[in-house]
Amino acid sequence: MMILARLPLLLVVAAALVAAACGAAAGPQLKVLGAEKARRHSSPAMVLYVEVVNPVGRPLRLQKLQYTFAAGDENATRGEVRLERTVAADAAVVVEVPVRLDGIALAPGDTFTLQGKLFADVDSMQRTFSVATTGVAPGAP
Repeated sequence: MMILARLPLLLVVAAALVAAACGAAAGPQLKVLGAEKARRHSSPAMVLYVEVVNPVGRPLRLQKLQYTFAAGDENATRGEVRLERTVAADAAVVVEVPVRLDGIALAPGDTFTLQGKLFADVDSMQRTFSVATTGVAPGAP
């Protein structure tokens, strides 16, 4: 009888444990490997070389990255890049992310942030992962 009285509490605890276990699964991670000034843009721009690490344990078919780029307290710029690459389980790929710098003063050596949403197919289901990383502007001493 005592177990029946505690059944709702046990179910809530079990559901919380399952939710925590699902939420604890690591998603893809970004790391800026390098940056250079873009050569083909008339407006200020640069290209970031970003490593996408897949700790998910299953292949990820990357679709796109929607991002916000910001440096210091300056205005941020938003962008989107199609990736269309597959990252094997427990592997990494390097992707190029073009960034327009309209309205952003970025001196050599300045730190910047790149954060946003990474869209990928996992087991034939589209998932969205929050991602963020930092880097240093090209030309640093």
